Amino acid sequence: MMISMKNKSLLLLIALMNIAILACNSEKSTKPEEPVEEKKALTNSIGNFEKQLVGQVTMDRNVADSVVSSQVKFAEQFPNDPAAPNYLFRAGDVSQSIGEYAKAIELWETVRKKYPSFNQNADALFKIAFCFDEDLRDKINAKKTYEQFLKEYPKHPLTDQVNKLIPLLDRDPEEVVKDFENKAAKDSAK
Repeated sequence: MMISMKNKSLLLLIALMNIAILACNSEKSTKPEEPVEEKKALTNSIGNFEKQLVGQVTMDRNVADSVVSSQVKFAEQFPNDPAAPNYLFRAGDVSQSIGEYAKAIELWETVRKKYPSFNQNADALFKIAFCFDEDLRDKINAKKTYEQFLKEYPKHPLTDQVNKLIPLLDRDPEEVVKDFENKAAKDSAK
């Protein structure tokens, strides 16, 4: 049986289409599906740990570590999820509250680098500067980061506060407290 040129072209077209369909299907099957159950379990775990922290006068270190670990794990496993940058940001907050200042700074920096359009990046940068300033007493990095904040976010609501904090970096903390107390005494005498 002889196949006409028209039929050969049609058979070739069908064969190529089948190959393309098979290739697309094989790519889909090798691509890992998002583990919905694991995502749900992590989200529930984070919620439960955070509930345990709420209202505590002294933060339970084990629970705080669990919150941070769960939040970081979620962001690592589901980096494209809209909750990922928020979890990293909050992990920074919890880390700071338990005295893990370097970890907090690292987490806030990660948020800023991995998620440049995250709506709390200005707050993350401010927290980095404030952590250098108040927690680590690293006035050099605090000043550099505050100045970076002013450059990147000149119209942010925290700008006025940053402008007041920068001059205080060069002053002795006891001197600042004395000035504040004197000002408060003058204000109360009025």
